[in-house]
Amino acid sequence: MLVLSLILAVFTLYLGITFFSKQKGFLDLKAALGSDASIRQLNTKHILGMLLFGILFIILDSGLLRLFSVSWDALSPFNLVIVLVCVLLAITISYRSSKNDFQNFTLPQQTNTFLASSYVVLRIGFLLSYEFFFRGVLFFGTLEFTGVNESILINVFFYASIHMFHNKKELLGAIPFGILLCLITHYSNTILFAFIIHTALSLSYELPILFTHFKMQRP
Repeated sequence: MLVLSLILAVFTLYLGITFFSKQKGFLDLKAALGSDASIRQLNTKHILGMLLFGILFIILDSGLLRLFSVSWDALSPFNLVIVLVCVLLAITISYRSSKNDFQNFTLPQQTNTFLASSYVVLRIGFLLSYEFFFRGVLFFGTLEFTGVNESILINVFFYASIHMFHNKKELLGAIPFGILLCLITHYSNTILFAFIIHTALSLSYELPILFTHFKMQRP
């Protein structure tokens, strides 16, 4: 019960941070790009996310590190093919979405290259903590009290809710994506596959934005 209370507290706190970032204009890379102050705030948001979603729970229970382990059974050819297909689909869908979203987007003023580059590193660390929390702590935590279907429903509810301040496409997309990641995590018994797929989805959308931005900043 204490763990579930902590999960709710962490989720509520980060939801508040997300709302604040929406109000202040650094919700995501698209909103923050072009302002060094906004990039710094977005990077800080990711650091806070790593602390809340990852480091906090590991400090309280180092046994949760087992969620990062991968068994030989999880590395079966069938599982690896499924993960590879999901990664390729994530890259394709996300890259096309990036091109469509930024086709008529005027990139803002110059941004400090180091700040923007450090965003990528922090983003990856954040996504690892993010998946550790949602597909690890939350999903396996609720599995101790409910069945698989119920745990997936609970997980997707919280996962979609964390996207409520994003656009409608992201909010709705979080539902099938969350179900997929829960299923993959359940059958592989590790969060690493979900992390790889989520990272592929995120970076294939954001890296083209950064590359285009840096290219346009050249004299």
